[in-house]
Amino acid sequence: VRINNKDAQREAAENELVIRTAAKNFRLKLVPNDLRARNYRAEDTTAVGTRVLEKGAAVTFKGYVVGENSSEVRLLIDGTTVEGYFISEGRRHFIEPAKRHSK
Repeated sequence: VRINNKDAQREAAENELVIRTAAKNFRLKLVPNDLRARNYRAEDTTAVGTRVLEKGAAVTFKGYVVGENSSEVRLLIDGTTVEGYFISEGRRHFIEPAKRHSK
């Protein structure tokens, strides 16, 4: 399955991602699921000093497969990668970059 990372990021922002496979098209309904603590802060420390970085948008999502009550979705979508898993009809499907398994 090929996923265009930029398209996936846009679709996630619209709260839905479609995963097309040879067997079935899965419509995943998504909502942002920020895993960072409320008091999270990132800093950049250089020889000049330290500055607080802006807290970016959440890139982690949770949701479900449309039409399946017992489904579950957990994804990371950041514009350069899409990875995570979804459970559909009791089966767990993993999404990860193919380059991780090839050289």
